[in-house]
Amino acid sequence: MPRFLEEGIWENGYKDKYLDLVKSILPGDRIAIKASYTRKYNLPFDNKGQSVSVMSIKATGTVKENLGDGRKVRVEWTKLDPQREWYFYTHRGTIWRVLPGEWTTDALIGFAFEGKPQDLGPFRNSPFGGSGLVTLLQTRNASNGRRFMRQLPIITFIQEQPGRFGRGHL
Repeated sequence: MPRFLEEGIWENGYKDKYLDLVKSILPGDRIAIKASYTRKYNLPFDNKGQSVSVMSIKATGTVKENLGDGRKVRVEWTKLDPQREWYFYTHRGTIWRVLPGEWTTDALIGFAFEGKPQDLGPFRNSPFGGSGLVTLLQTRNASNGRRFMRQLPIITFIQEQPGRFGRGHL
């Protein structure tokens, strides 16, 4: 992550995955660097002893340029200090396209990019939060040829995978 912040980039660590998805990212799209994990202790709510899905937002940014190679975009980053933790509605994948329009995605976008607090009530009372164990993998791929229908910037959450590709690549 430090290299991405210093160089103002995000780079796809894969040479054969996510190329079309990365190519579909446009200037103005907002992205975040995240880490996803589970936690059972030291939560800000009663988890009834169950593991809970957590996503730490480490940095947010706005895409300035897509180099078109499926690997690299230029980003104006803001490091979050302290990092912000989001509960229940998370994704462990490398890239997660989050589109506005659902209560879950609108809440996540507000939390990550507008500094809003997470209202845990609706998430704890939903199918993916009630047990504290389920992670909803509700992703939508906006690179299906309907680019002309995009009216709002797409939000992309990038999974940080320390050391996986060497030298801090995601």
